[in-house]
Amino acid sequence: MISNQDLCYVYDPEIDSENLSESKYRKLIRGNFHEPSEKSLKPNAKTRDKLLEIIGYPPSKHMSDQEKNLVWKYRYFLKSNSNAIGRFVQSVDWSDPTESKPSLELLSQWSDIGIEHALELFIPQISQNSSAVWTYAISILAQSSDSVLLLYLLQLVQAIRYEPLQNNKHNNIPTHSSSSNQFDSAISPENSNHVNKKSIQLGELSLFLINRSIKNSELCTRFYWFLMVECESKIYGKLYGLVAYNLMNKMKLTKHGKIERDTLRRQGELILKLSRISKDISKSKDPRSKKIETLRNFLSDKSNGLEEFEPLAHPLNPRKIVTGIIPERAIVFKSAMSPLLLVFKVVDGSEFTIIYKCGDDMRQDQLVLQIIDVMNNLFLKENLDLKLTCYRVLSTGIDQGMSEFIQSNSLSAVLAENSNSVSNYLKNCWSNLSNSSNSSELNDSTIMENYVKSCAGYCVITYILGVGDRHLDNLLITNSGKLFHVDFGYILGNDPKPFPPPIKLCKEMVEAMNFSTKNIQTMQKEYPTNALSSNSRMFSNSPLNDSSLSTTSSSANQKHQQLINTSKLYDQFKSNCFISYSLLRKIENSNLIVSLFNLMAKSGLPDISDEPDRAIMFIENRLRLDLNDEMATQFLQNTINDSISALFPQVMETIHKWAQYWRN
Repeated sequence: MISNQDLCYVYDPEIDSENLSESKYRKLIRGNFHEPSEKSLKPNAKTRDKLLEIIGYPPSKHMSDQEKNLVWKYRYFLKSNSNAIGRFVQSVDWSDPTESKPSLELLSQWSDIGIEHALELFIPQISQNSSAVWTYAISILAQSSDSVLLLYLLQLVQAIRYEPLQNNKHNNIPTHSSSSNQFDSAISPENSNHVNKKSIQLGELSLFLINRSIKNSELCTRFYWFLMVECESKIYGKLYGLVAYNLMNKMKLTKHGKIERDTLRRQGELILKLSRISKDISKSKDPRSKKIETLRNFLSDKSNGLEEFEPLAHPLNPRKIVTGIIPERAIVFKSAMSPLLLVFKVVDGSEFTIIYKCGDDMRQDQLVLQIIDVMNNLFLKENLDLKLTCYRVLSTGIDQGMSEFIQSNSLSAVLAENSNSVSNYLKNCWSNLSNSSNSSELNDSTIMENYVKSCAGYCVITYILGVGDRHLDNLLITNSGKLFHVDFGYILGNDPKPFPPPIKLCKEMVEAMNFSTKNIQTMQKEYPTNALSSNSRMFSNSPLNDSSLSTTSSSANQKHQQLINTSKLYDQFKSNCFISYSLLRKIENSNLIVSLFNLMAKSGLPDISDEPDRAIMFIENRLRLDLNDEMATQFLQNTINDSISALFPQVMETIHKWAQYWRN
């Protein structure tokens, strides 16, 4: 027997060399670009099924050479399928002019291509860093509205780092070492003396985003602050500093641009002041009441210019033109970083409330809220309104940012103040609203509908994104019944707590859907051993999956399931879960979601950048792209059942383990 000690490794210099036989074969089958037979070629049923299988591959799966050749062979047939464009681009050797030129002509004939498909083409593994592919993708972006660009701007800014640049030198480019000098470093006239303008050469995507941004205030504000965050990157900071420098210079050329430039300067000054007081309060050892007093005194001090100032587009929402902060309404939250609640006065007489944090990385929250917004748009396109709360989050630096404050109550407070019942809270909401001006807009059934739909939406979304560290303080509910999640410090399966439930449901949330305590007690009395499904796959490695809890008869399982299904509201909840899950699993939608995460691979977010391949695989696995629609629905049904069953365990040790999760 040969042991490892008897073996040695020898480098083969030819291992990565071109296979001449394969290259010759490729040339032969791809030599006739304009043959009439090629353009009219249609696959038989078996080949068509294979092509559909290839198109339906998860984005992370690479095509074999044979599959690439098959896609190439039927490229004219596939040009009517918008979902096939990514696979076609991958099948082309863009370094070979004999392939790239006719392929680019064919790309221009592809039907129904939108920004959702264009985003996929910015991924280096797909575009192969071909400038021709990027030019085509940018031409698709140019056809999109500003609102659509705004929706995907975060990933487009990330894509700048992948852009194929030619002879671009990053010497003497403005750079940014800290959040306090970001703005001045980007726009200071002094920088003009240190920048060699001959070396400034941006790629097409950067120039496109600059030209579109200066025409739209909201787009410009978001673009600027996204750039400011990226300027702090040790690796890509100079590149993004170059983009920011060009953006500011471009603004000086028009009257509107000069106004927008001054607005960004004032926004920078505002955030700098908030950052300073936030850091001081965070470092203070004073009790919370003293911190609040310090904050209010700072805001009231006229020398700080925060209580009253000239109208300014708010960086979080430029549509809100604010004129000052109300000192007596400011609050410091109970938290390690002492986040600030600030109420801004708006010119129309309304108020705009935000939470400002310094010391926390809010980039991940910003990403998750953007993904939720994207998913909500996908739902609404199919006339599915799940009453999601898409509040705004803006990171203004790697360790600072702000989020929109939504008037609501934490689930822990709701239960504490309403006899441990969400239903009582919802009834009280209707009672309070019935006497208000909103009574014509809401009724008790509408409030319950909002609750059931939002529960379903967030259960599916947080499951797909693998949101962790869920507890009763970061599940919030509004007085209109809409439930939503906050604080997304853990995603993609990362969780500080062991054995988190697969679907984020707690007992009280389900009871509010008329899955009543009576039903629960019946299960506890009649089927004490059925706390967990015997065929549970999600908990195969969980300590909750004790053998004593999984030895039930099929008849007991059936009766147990009948009890679970007794609630009409609960059935509506499950139906919304299944429909939303199926929508997100569609090829075009799943590819979009995966592409958005793919473009964040080098963003510096730990949950993604540390292991980008694992992050992509996690999303694909949660979407169960390996299953057909019927099997995927059954999978989700089992996952929900596992979660519900796990919420009503009969053994005290099991109860304790789940209680620990929700209380911590």
